[in-house]
Amino acid sequence: MNKVRLFTFCMTYSQKLRDPRWQKKRAEICERDNWRCLFCGSDSKNLQVHHLVYRRKEPWDYPEYLYQTLCEDCHQARQELTDKIVDAVRIAIGKVPTERLAVSAQKICAEAMLEIEVEE
Repeated sequence: MNKVRLFTFCMTYSQKLRDPRWQKKRAEICERDNWRCLFCGSDSKNLQVHHLVYRRKEPWDYPEYLYQTLCEDCHQARQELTDKIVDAVRIAIGKVPTERLAVSAQKICAEAMLEIEVEE
């Protein structure tokens, strides 16, 4: 592991959000979205950049389509709703056989343009 990678590995998430790479990415996403919340349209509330997914990457290393500019209120509301949906899906698929689940996961992820690793 090189020194830069080791350094970012040891950083807290809060420290990573102060990193110049994140600050640059955040500004690019806000600019792309015209410095407005994508859902309520506010340009006067505190704007945040939301990651649609979290994988094993640095916060600034995702493709552009996986970021959204949201006001603090919309960000919090969407995060709470997403958490509830994820919990419900986990419960719903709890008894689905792994083979069937793997096929469904590949189809859903292909449609969402996400790369996932499914062990065979």
